[in-house]
Amino acid sequence: MTHLERIVIPELLQHVTHRGRNRAAIFRDADDHRAYRASVVYHANRNRVRIAGYVEMDNHVHFGLIVPSKAALTSFIQRLHSEHARRMNEKYGMSGPVFGGRFYSASVDMDAALEVVRYIELNPQRAGMVARAADYEYSSARAHVLGVRDAIAGELWEPLRSIDNYEEWLRELSSDIGDRWAAIRQLTRRGERITKSLILATAGDVRALTTAQR
Repeated sequence: MTHLERIVIPELLQHVTHRGRNRAAIFRDADDHRAYRASVVYHANRNRVRIAGYVEMDNHVHFGLIVPSKAALTSFIQRLHSEHARRMNEKYGMSGPVFGGRFYSASVDMDAALEVVRYIELNPQRAGMVARAADYEYSSARAHVLGVRDAIAGELWEPLRSIDNYEEWLRELSSDIGDRWAAIRQLTRRGERITKSLILATAGDVRALTTAQR
């Protein structure tokens, strides 16, 4: 299979997602999360990667990263997930890959960055795992809404500081939000640079396809 060249624009938000192989769980208990989180902090510091938002779901992860280079992004994810795979294989007597293939990533223009962070942080709520995003333990939403310390999220990313009421902002969803989220997923998988206009255009395509299939 031919892979598109990964586009990384330093200092822009980078949306990254990586799923378990065959959609299998990549975390089985709290200790798995704890070990992974320690590794995230270590490898982020080592590669000078800043984390604006993140969520650890049962079988996949999302990050909103600011990276100094493509090499730093690749090193961060590859080393982090190789280490996690080794740990999971040793603990559970498994062998082989834990994550499925390459990770997906896309650079995000500033006019779409906040929407992508919101998309990341609302994952557990959207999946019905919690009533509100801040209730989920393994996400930056908890720190951003409740003000609790989070070693991964660290200091609030500058563009997020303009939000007066973070929890209220998370709930401010447009009527076409499902199509917008589908657009963000598609653009990230394709590795396209995510802009507000491209989200809207792709969301329109999603709507048109859904209507045609009815």
